[in-house]
Amino acid sequence: MPPQPAAGLAVSRQNLLSKLDRFRKRQHTLLVLVVDCTETMGRYIKEIENQIHTIVDGIRSVESRQELHFVFVGYRDVKANAPIQCFPPPQGEGAQRIYAPGVVTDTFQAEYASFMSGLPAKDGDDIPEDIFTAYDYANRYMEHSQCGTKVLFHVTEAPCHGRKYHDFRRDNYPDYDQTHPPELFLRKFAQMNVDFYFGSLHRRTDKMVQIFKEAYLQQGNQNFKARRIEENPYALTREIIHAVTGSVNRAWQSIEQDAVRLRALFDAATLAAPRMAVVRRILLIAEPSAVPAADEGKEEALIQQALERAFDP
Repeated sequence: MPPQPAAGLAVSRQNLLSKLDRFRKRQHTLLVLVVDCTETMGRYIKEIENQIHTIVDGIRSVESRQELHFVFVGYRDVKANAPIQCFPPPQGEGAQRIYAPGVVTDTFQAEYASFMSGLPAKDGDDIPEDIFTAYDYANRYMEHSQCGTKVLFHVTEAPCHGRKYHDFRRDNYPDYDQTHPPELFLRKFAQMNVDFYFGSLHRRTDKMVQIFKEAYLQQGNQNFKARRIEENPYALTREIIHAVTGSVNRAWQSIEQDAVRLRALFDAATLAAPRMAVVRRILLIAEPSAVPAADEGKEEALIQQALERAFDP
């Protein structure tokens, strides 16, 4: 007779598989770096290029089981030469274009370093930049991603176009926000439960940051944090690691709690064989000692034993 869940914990097979799917996605983290790539940002761009290994190692040191996905979105001004440059670059053309984040591996990091080494810090006429389009691209990658933990870290020293975001006399596109409001994407990010970190390098972004924060809070999402970064590139690496590891920590605390709850819901008879590997991972997280070491050809039997132990009073 298959093990039975505790009284009051029975769930439908569809509901259980849905919970498993959400659980699996939360074990994957997407980091999207949105970076102002105009002339005065050169040393910060170089820091992000040189310290990618440090950033990745810092994130993995908190939770080695987390699979890290990554996107870089570099932006400039509305009519700049190459206003947007992304890594990994979008694939395909037109409506079929795919915005797929990259899974961080040694090969991926080498390709990223090569991309960054050819990324010039250039253009910049007036002070405001085209943040709307940068968020548009970030959103496309976010929507394509299946990661359950999403983090966006925006680094800039300049606000976006539009009179309400700054007090400058000169803005080449003062009404740009009437047709291209960045808040459109702030609301989308909040609805996707993105952890949003704004790394400000200058106080002239303060007015814009407050508007962005209010747009986030209006969606009932508190995950918007703004920090003034010291005027040295090394502080940027520290802030990125601190932000992402904070999100990863919160995700895994929740994952471990959910693992215990899910383990109590399992009815082995409802699980299809392809789900066994997922179940095994959950049991390993919830109670590593409950699952013996894998033995080729015996995976399903081991899972059955683990489930029986899990439900054994």
